[in-house]
Amino acid sequence: MRMKMENMDTTLIYESNKQKSLLHRVTSNFSWTIIGEIGGRGLFFLVTVYLARVLGVNNYGVFTFAQAIVYYFWLAVDLGVTMYGSREIARDKNNVNSIFNSLLTIRILSGLIVFTIFIALIYSFGTSPLQKLIFLGCAFFLISRSINTDWVFRGLEKFKYIAFGNLGTFLSMILLMLLIIKNEDDVITASFLWSLCYLLGGAVLLFILFKKVKLSFKPVFKIETLFSHLKESIHFTVSRGFLSLFQYLPLIFLGFFSTDYDVGLFSAPFRMITALTFVVSIFQMALFPIFADLYFSNREKFRKLHKLYMLISIIFGVMIGIIGTVFRKEIMLFIFGNEYINSAFSFGIIIWFVSLIFLRVVYGVVFAASGLQRFYSLAAIAGVLLVSIMFFILKLIFHVSDLTSASVSLVAAETGILLLLQVIWTTQRKKVR
Repeated sequence: MRMKMENMDTTLIYESNKQKSLLHRVTSNFSWTIIGEIGGRGLFFLVTVYLARVLGVNNYGVFTFAQAIVYYFWLAVDLGVTMYGSREIARDKNNVNSIFNSLLTIRILSGLIVFTIFIALIYSFGTSPLQKLIFLGCAFFLISRSINTDWVFRGLEKFKYIAFGNLGTFLSMILLMLLIIKNEDDVITASFLWSLCYLLGGAVLLFILFKKVKLSFKPVFKIETLFSHLKESIHFTVSRGFLSLFQYLPLIFLGFFSTDYDVGLFSAPFRMITALTFVVSIFQMALFPIFADLYFSNREKFRKLHKLYMLISIIFGVMIGIIGTVFRKEIMLFIFGNEYINSAFSFGIIIWFVSLIFLRVVYGVVFAASGLQRFYSLAAIAGVLLVSIMFFILKLIFHVSDLTSASVSLVAAETGILLLLQVIWTTQRKKVR
């Protein structure tokens, strides 16, 4: 009897220590992610506001249009490595260097190839010399971002080093922009500086990786090895690619079918929204390694953490939507100034995109952790179709303004994605029981 009680005590202590360990991991990951992501992206948002005011609505519209196009090409560089690499390292920490060598090789090679293709396309189309140079400056992002190794640190749950890299990127960005960019004629310089700062941040992370984590980089050119990783990572590419495509598609439509002025008016609140959605995504970044681990080690904790995550996301999402809608004019005037007051109506609509993103990232992290990312891609494809259909129906049939069409189509598409994700999760969740 005494032996049985001792065994029970030992079990309780073990379970208690496991709970504390999980809580410590969540707290540590989340704290450093807040410092790195919110701190870094906060600086980036200040850069966004500064450029919007200094470059003027028209030039700011061209600049953000170029960035949006480059972001699409970036998906062909990343090839799903960001999420796939973090997951694989979280699962197999004893094989980190091998995974790192293969995936970084893929990123660097794809960066050089995609950059070359992008430049060839730019100079094949009849855009103005100004636009060509702006696109060229932004295109260097495809190379500079390829050396970023935040996915390695995320898989190792060393989030403090990611914070150092992000702060290095965005501190250099705000300092260089403030020192060099003075008026609307500096828009070309701004595009090159934007790409350069990502190179600086990536160099910081590589230095830490080699000195602190003691990894070394040896390029892998064995085709069989590279393709074995690409076979898995490509699913992350598809889902993230279509999600990014639909998210930036309203801005792209404006860039092709409207004026630079309308693009600038939409870009100001849209940049604010994307900054907020990135803040939301830090929950996903911090919790993903833990969800990936719990899915294999403790399904009950996996389900409980999922429910808690969803509840918190709903509460915060609704609060932000209401506040943004009520104070839309005051927010736009305070942040961007009188030149962007006509953006207030659009902001009042797309602020609800942030509310919906709170819920979508919950599905994103549990789908990826439980191996259902293939189904997540279906929702992303549906988002692209929905935003396209809604935009042109509103614009061509109901003759709604371009700005309103872009704003409504974005929120409508996100709503459709959430509904489809819920249906998929309901039918597939038996696999995580």
